[in-house]
Amino acid sequence: ALAAFAIMQKPEKIEHAEKLLAWIRRIGKPEFRLREMFRSHQTRFGEMAMMMPAVGLLQDHGYVRPKDRERKTGRPPDVFEVNPELIDGDPGRTHCGSRK
Repeated sequence: ALAAFAIMQKPEKIEHAEKLLAWIRRIGKPEFRLREMFRSHQTRFGEMAMMMPAVGLLQDHGYVRPKDRERKTGRPPDVFEVNPELIDGDPGRTHCGSRK
């Protein structure tokens, strides 16, 4: 029974990505800062590097993408754009478009 249960469990990276996706839907913004996402999930991840595989999974599936950085002095914030379909419509059918 334990072996069957282990097979049914989701990989941790997918579980984390689902939590982040729920947060993105809950805030309902067209973009967010990575630091903002991390602060909302700091108890889960502990450090930013632990969160990045789940963010990468969201990128791979077209839910989010990094926003182009503006050239200014200092370190720009890491801003991600949210797939509009995630907020406005059916998130399973449309992914972020490719960059031109």
